[in-house]
Amino acid sequence: MITDSWEHPDFGTTTFTWRPDLEPGDVDLVTQAYGVCLAGDLVCLIKAPEVSRPHLPGGTVEDDESLEETLRREVWEEANLRIRDTSFLGLQEVHHEEAPHERFGRKQYHQSRFVCRVERADRVTVDPDKGYKFDRFFVPLDEMNDYLNWGDIGDELVRLADATAA
Repeated sequence: MITDSWEHPDFGTTTFTWRPDLEPGDVDLVTQAYGVCLAGDLVCLIKAPEVSRPHLPGGTVEDDESLEETLRREVWEEANLRIRDTSFLGLQEVHHEEAPHERFGRKQYHQSRFVCRVERADRVTVDPDKGYKFDRFFVPLDEMNDYLNWGDIGDELVRLADATAA
């Protein structure tokens, strides 16, 4: 396990714990699925308008949707990528110490992380859920955490994605 904390602009102090020892069925709420989407040795990152840092494509699970279905839908909506060879990497536990997440109504929940291969990249269009286009760009996998700035958790995701994709 790896733990890191930072000040979330909406929820105050937030602690993130990387939990590769957990499977989705081990916890009561996995809210999101995010992917390290590889195109060769490059990884896709996206950035929303008016947000300072990029992030991995992915998002919130909808009713009766599996985590992999969520990943495929969100990667398409945000980055206009078709993906294949999806592999589960682990769960990240999120704990907002001061205020519950407004959408989930909880202070603690889990997010899933996957690694996958990009099968096809189309022109980026407006995300139907958000109403804007994300900036999509590709960086070398070993530089991913330089952009995300996720500390030791980001370094571990790079290591796992590299090992899984090899």
